[in-house]
Amino acid sequence: MPILLKKKNKTPGVIVFTHGEALYGVPAKFKNIKDFLLKKSSNNDYIFGIHIQGDISWIGYWKKENWQSFFMWQDKKAKVLNKVKKNEIIELNCINFYPDSIRQFYDKKKIYDICCIAKFSDLKKINLTLNIFKQLIKINKNYRFLLVCPISSSKDNYEKYIINKIKTTFDTIELKNIDFICNEEKFFGRFPISNDLIYSLISKSKTLMLNSHQEGVPRVIIEALLLDTKVIVSKNLKSGIKKYLTKNNSLIYNIKNEDPIKISKQIKKFLQTKEYISNENFKNNFYEKNNQQNLINLIGKVSNIKDKSFYKMNNGWQLNNLVKRLACHGYDIDYTFFNNDESLLKWFSSLKKYSYSKEEEMYIYLKNIEKKKKFFSAYKFYFKFFYDKIENKIKSYINEIR
Repeated sequence: MPILLKKKNKTPGVIVFTHGEALYGVPAKFKNIKDFLLKKSSNNDYIFGIHIQGDISWIGYWKKENWQSFFMWQDKKAKVLNKVKKNEIIELNCINFYPDSIRQFYDKKKIYDICCIAKFSDLKKINLTLNIFKQLIKINKNYRFLLVCPISSSKDNYEKYIINKIKTTFDTIELKNIDFICNEEKFFGRFPISNDLIYSLISKSKTLMLNSHQEGVPRVIIEALLLDTKVIVSKNLKSGIKKYLTKNNSLIYNIKNEDPIKISKQIKKFLQTKEYISNENFKNNFYEKNNQQNLINLIGKVSNIKDKSFYKMNNGWQLNNLVKRLACHGYDIDYTFFNNDESLLKWFSSLKKYSYSKEEEMYIYLKNIEKKKKFFSAYKFYFKFFYDKIENKIKSYINEIR
């Protein structure tokens, strides 16, 4: 689903798609949609951007389409964007739009040594997290841990495996070292734990650990740094935010086969280092009050907008809650559209009556259309997409072994 950043008035509107939508969603699959977007762009009705969510090196290089004007990603030097003009890359994305009110949750008192916030999934390496907890308890029986894991609506085998592992790995005494918060999405929505509680728990932790290798945009890392909580991640993590991690605020472990015993020894030393205190200049990178006008200016510059009214924040700009909206994270649903061109066309037709307060309600309605897949209308896309994906993987492998 596209995100409306600015309503169309005397100056162009601004709309942002996720990279997933642009690569394999409705705008990629249907020629009528590509023609529609190109026409809107050519007529200066709308400026279209792409919000990159995470590592997309698997595509080789981004093949820019004529309707695409700007790209939101943290690294202008990213190899995948080599064929995109540098002035079309805006080094901002969802993580740069936190309300500065997040700082009210800062707490000097630390209850937990390590906090981990991740879904029950193999991708998040919860199994490794539990093994590390086990080894650290052996090192120091006073260490305390917190595992926050929202559970998906449909339980899979991995979730069952992890729940059983918790029961069999830790004895009764060891379990007293670990607090678990695991709420089911089917009862409490896609975000069963409030932001306020998450921020509070992160702030009460000395460190936040994320063991996954691939993330979209791991906002939880930025949240930790804004709350002066240090970070533990794998060197294998592919993410645009790694440029913000330093020896002062993070441990980036690089252990062969990710041996939990060796990782735990590194973490022990890291926990003994001084508390991390971030400075205001660092925090200002991520506050919406500093970046909303900056985003407007950069979009206008990329698009060569001369009309000064375009740059005024009260000129139709919809910059509320970009930290979640740009990532297409709604409370009840994921905003992205992948299957049905009608959903996008109806979304455009509803823009005249657009209201931020009704945005999610509108998406929920359109998701019912989105569920009706049009596979045969897009079969050419699927063939080319999977062919290109395999070809890029082969090229990447050949480059690695050279």
